[in-house]
This record gives sequence, structure tokens and C-alpha cells, in this order.
Amino acid sequence: FSNKGYFFLFLFFEIIITINCILTWQGYISLLPTIGSMIRVYCLWQTNMKLVRLSGLTTGVLYGLYYSYYDAWFLVIGDILLFIISILSIYRYDIRKENVK
Repeated sequence: FSNKGYFFLFLFFEIIITINCILTWQGYISLLPTIGSMIRVYCLWQTNMKLVRLSGLTTGVLYGLYYSYYDAWFLVIGDILLFIISILSIYRYDIRKENVK
């Protein structure tokens, strides 16, 4: 966030996510995708790719729980795939890389 323009753009995206949560409020279950999206947006703005891979885990879990609450199992399958791919990429780029050193 060295540039103010990037920081304000980041805040703009976070505000849109928050407004979306307010306008589509269905109870506390609505917080799951909101928190997942906020974590994802924050991590995508970082230069550390490990954070992006970790945000895939949190997004997969939070969205998967949200969609399973509404019995949207086809979307849950997509979030399970996101979760599995995130685990594989964390293993490949972070865990295995540390073991090689």
C-alpha cells in the first residue's frame, strides 16, 4: 500500500463487499462470504503469494459453509476444488520448498 491510490482502491473494494453484505443480509450466515471476500481481497493486494494461497483455503471453507447452508451443492463442489488446489499449491510452493532447503 505504498501508493495512496492503491489504498483507496482497496478500501473501495472492501466497502463494496460490506455494502453487499448489508443489502443481502439473511442473518449471521451472510457474514461467511463477506469475511471470505474481505480476506481474499486483502491477500490479493499483498506481494506475498503465500498469503494468496492461504486465502484460497479460507475462501473455500467460508463459501463452502455458506453454500452448504443453502443446499447449493454444485457451488460447494467448486469451493472444495478451490480448497484442494490451495492445499496442493501450499504444499508445492511452501512446504516442499522449505524441505528442499
